[in-house]
Amino acid sequence: MSNLLNKMKNNIIYHISIPKTVEILKDENFIYFKGPKGNSCILILQNINIYIKNNLIFLLLKPSVFTNRKILFKNFNNLSLFYKLIVNKIVGISNGFFSQLECKGLGFKAKIEKNLLIFKLGFSHKLIFLIPPKIHVFCSKSNNIIFFCIDKQYLFEFMMKVRSYKKPDKYKGKGLKFKFELLQLKEGKKV
Repeated sequence: MSNLLNKMKNNIIYHISIPKTVEILKDENFIYFKGPKGNSCILILQNINIYIKNNLIFLLLKPSVFTNRKILFKNFNNLSLFYKLIVNKIVGISNGFFSQLECKGLGFKAKIEKNLLIFKLGFSHKLIFLIPPKIHVFCSKSNNIIFFCIDKQYLFEFMMKVRSYKKPDKYKGKGLKFKFELLQLKEGKKV
C-alpha cells in the first residue's frame, strides 16, 4: 500500500499521446479537442493537473490530495475515469465510434425517413425516434441499423434508449440486440 503511495507521489500517473491530426487546447476549466471528424471539449476535474508537451498529455494528481488515503484513492479513481474520457474524446474526433443494432424476429424491421428512425417491432403501432443531430444512422438492411457518432457516451445513451423499447426476450432472443452481444437463452418447457 505504501509502495503505491510513494509511486503516486513521485511519478506521473498517466500520459496520452496526441495523434498528428488532433489539436488540443487547454484553459483553466476546459480541454478543447479539434480533429478531422469534429470538435469536442471536456471539463477539467479540480484535483487533477494537466500538462501538454511534445504531443503528449500528462495527467497528475495535485499534491493536496496526498494528505488522506481515502481522499487519495477517490481522486485516483477520478483520474482513471478522466484518462478514459480523454482517450475516448481523442478516438472520437479522429475516427469516431460505430455500433450496430439488429432487429431479430419475424417481421421486425427498421427504416430511416429524413431524420426519423422508424421501427416495426410487433406492436400495434410503429416506434418512431427523432435522430439527434450529432448521430448518423444508416440501415444496411431492414433489420441491421448502424450508428455513428464522435461522442461515445452520447451514442450509447441513444442506442440504449432505442433498445429499451424491445430488449431481446429470454427464450428466442427476439428484439433489438447489439451486433456482437451474446445472449444466454433459457430453455423452453419440455413436453
